[in-house]
Amino acid sequence: MKQVKLLFIALMLAVAGSANALTKAEIKELLEDFCVSYYDDYFAPRQYVPGTLVVNTVALENDGTIKVNGTHTCRGRSVLGSRNTYTGRKYKAELIPTSSGLKIKFWRWYEADYPWEESHYEGPCTKTVIY
Repeated sequence: MKQVKLLFIALMLAVAGSANALTKAEIKELLEDFCVSYYDDYFAPRQYVPGTLVVNTVALENDGTIKVNGTHTCRGRSVLGSRNTYTGRKYKAELIPTSSGLKIKFWRWYEADYPWEESHYEGPCTKTVIY
């Protein structure tokens, strides 16, 4: 069922060609399904906490790319069988219409745990929804 929703939303975007074709709620649903499906594998050992994705801003670029910023919750590395939960962790995403589908790129913010590390965006996790 999720694939059907992703395909439907991707098709709506491709036909209309703009962010106006999708509401913030539809973009949230698209990214939520994307994170549930791919986040844990790409960003392992971190895990996405379903239902926590928030869309803060949506911007349409001249080339049709939709840029999204927001927050989400994830669980960190397992330490002695326990995982820290990180609420309000930033992400950025791009929804890019292509001739064969909708390419989704997703980056998550990594906040440095130690002073010798640097905070940065990890990713992108990139998938194309074919229609």
